[in-house]
Amino acid sequence: MNDILTLAMALVLALMGGRIAAFFRIPRVTGYLLTGVLMGPSVTGTLTRQHIVDFSFISELALGMIAFYIGSHFESSYFKRLKETVLYFSISEVVTTLALVFLVLLIVFRGSFSMAVLLGILAMATAPAATLLVIREYDSEGPLTDHLLAMVGLNNLICILAFVITLTVISFTTYNEPEILSPFALITKMGRKLFIPPLLGISIALFLHHYLRRELDHNELLLVSLAGIMLG
Repeated sequence: MNDILTLAMALVLALMGGRIAAFFRIPRVTGYLLTGVLMGPSVTGTLTRQHIVDFSFISELALGMIAFYIGSHFESSYFKRLKETVLYFSISEVVTTLALVFLVLLIVFRGSFSMAVLLGILAMATAPAATLLVIREYDSEGPLTDHLLAMVGLNNLICILAFVITLTVISFTTYNEPEILSPFALITKMGRKLFIPPLLGISIALFLHHYLRRELDHNELLLVSLAGIMLG
């Protein structure tokens, strides 16, 4: 089937799935997820694994837009209001999740230490798309929503940093060459992954800040914002 036709059918069926979920007073994102499962390679195979690879840019762009939206809420005044609770909730959540997943994989499923650590770190991340869709669908506001948005950002930030550091260390320990195992090489590779992306994001943000000071209409604002997100 033509890729564009397949994508159009997926969008229409997802819309129908969301409407059905809303009819039963369930968040629409549940209908979207179930539609994806039914159309995916594990059930009907309408969306093949190759389709998923071909359409991966859509999910990357969508996650970029969501991360951009959540990042725009990271204001100093915002965290001053939540500083006494949000860090406690975020840290306790990520530590508990990491410990539980690590122990279950290591003891119950008898997985390798490295795999248990990496999957435990991945489990710490909070799904930004599903969380944001539910919040926006119900126009949720208040302390709970504020904490959720802050924790989505903090949890994913902690997850990314921990995953990069752990994966770099594990990948280095698999080599036998002494020069590859040198601390300098390890720190250099880890530093590139930890510092270049933030510097790139800050550079794009400064450009957008300078450009958006001009008088732009709505369409120009949308185009500039999308360009910045895609560059990031």
